[in-house]
Amino acid sequence: MLHEALHSRDPIIRQVVRRAESHEVQILLEYPDPDAEGAGAETAWKREAWRLDPERYFYPASTVKMPTAIVALEQLGRPDSALRPIADRIPLDLDTPFRVEGDTLVTTARREIEWVFAVSDNAAHNR
Repeated sequence: MLHEALHSRDPIIRQVVRRAESHEVQILLEYPDPDAEGAGAETAWKREAWRLDPERYFYPASTVKMPTAIVALEQLGRPDSALRPIADRIPLDLDTPFRVEGDTLVTTARREIEWVFAVSDNAAHNR
């Protein structure tokens, strides 16, 4: 899976691969093994790595971003959410524009989640 992605013809992926050394890119991917069978198969995982260097620090900070995105999505869909008083007046979904108090940027949950995962944007995560 990782090998195929890294050999993509996509120009953005090619650019990352070409500049991996200068940006100190390391990738560690773990995912459920779709071919696992038998007892305990639900906990069988595959692990793929690219450019891992035990002598260099691996920055796993983005791992907290997925649970945050999931909670945000859950809150948008819950009728008993803390957001509900607002939602009684305005239907809330992924494309509902919002602005954080004290900020001038108008955005949507969809855009912020895309930025969180596309470029690991910390500001989007914080919003």
